Amino acid sequence: MNYLSSCGIPTMIYYPLPLHLQKAYLSYGGREGQFPVSEKLSKHVLSLPIHTEMGNEEQDYIIEHILKYF
Repeated sequence: MNYLSSCGIPTMIYYPLPLHLQKAYLSYGGREGQFPVSEKLSKHVLSLPIHTEMGNEEQDYIIEHILKYF
């Protein structure tokens, strides 16, 4: 995330806490360990920029920097 930000590529973590552990849903009985895949993904998924006006050059720039990182 820091690397992409330093390259001018915004990123976001939209769900740092899986839905079943969010306060609004606790009354449904969600508890830690109940949905291990969701819990793992909430710690590892990073959202990249995407929008309808994004051109090939912007996409290539993002791809280039992701590949460079790895």
